[in-house]
Amino acid sequence: MLLSILSSLGILIGTYFKKIINKEIKQGEKYIFLGKLILLLSLILINLKANHSLLWILAGFIFADIVKNSYFFLSILTFSSLINIFLVFIYSLYDYSLKEESYKKTILTFLYFLLPFYIFLFYQIPISFAIGGLIYELIRNLFKYKKEKRA
Repeated sequence: MLLSILSSLGILIGTYFKKIINKEIKQGEKYIFLGKLILLLSLILINLKANHSLLWILAGFIFADIVKNSYFFLSILTFSSLINIFLVFIYSLYDYSLKEESYKKTILTFLYFLLPFYIFLFYQIPISFAIGGLIYELIRNLFKYKKEKRA
């Protein structure tokens, strides 16, 4: 569980990188965004197994439309394996090196990341739920990229 919480440090380190190497990040923004999408797709494919419930995937997809914060779902995945912890850390590094967010939104993201830890004390959240949320996030990012490319 401690490793799962440590994976959230990518948010802080990414924010720090944004402040100290902003010029380099601006130059490589397209490649960082592409890396972020590849990591998100990797997380989905690594955790997608034949025995996942389509109902839970759909529920996660719908819940992601309401919440609009992928860190809730990423946190759920950190409970399943060490590779997920590492990929979530790298994803949050990429994601937060691109974001221009206030400290309030960063704290809110941390709360979204920590919320499943409290829920897991009482109830087991299926990985299928997280996969549904991450599929929504992947689609949202693809449309965002397409819209930015046109502009």
